[in-house]
Amino acid sequence: MGITYDNPDITARDKCRYDAAFSIPNEITEASGEIGIQQVEGGLYAVCREEGERMEDVVQKIGETVDFMYGQWLLDSSFQLADKPCLEIYCQKERHDGSAFMIDYCLPLLPK
Repeated sequence: MGITYDNPDITARDKCRYDAAFSIPNEITEASGEIGIQQVEGGLYAVCREEGERMEDVVQKIGETVDFMYGQWLLDSSFQLADKPCLEIYCQKERHDGSAFMIDYCLPLLPK
């Protein structure tokens, strides 16, 4: 999972913040060094999924889809962006024709 805090179209790329994350059991309550524990806030999210045989293609498609979500869908919807980070959920799944990659981009929302 990725947690994105900034938009690279607005924030300089070297200033963009991103947390690489994964789920851990509830019994783990401490971390050390550069590893931290945080809880992802629930709520309403618009979720867009892109799939493909090559990760590079999926990343390109999700970028185009995210541009559409911000540039058109959100403006035309009955929602506004919530003040919390977006989520990227990465999966690799086996299919009959080999491995496929999948990214779910989760845009946090509030009703307008």
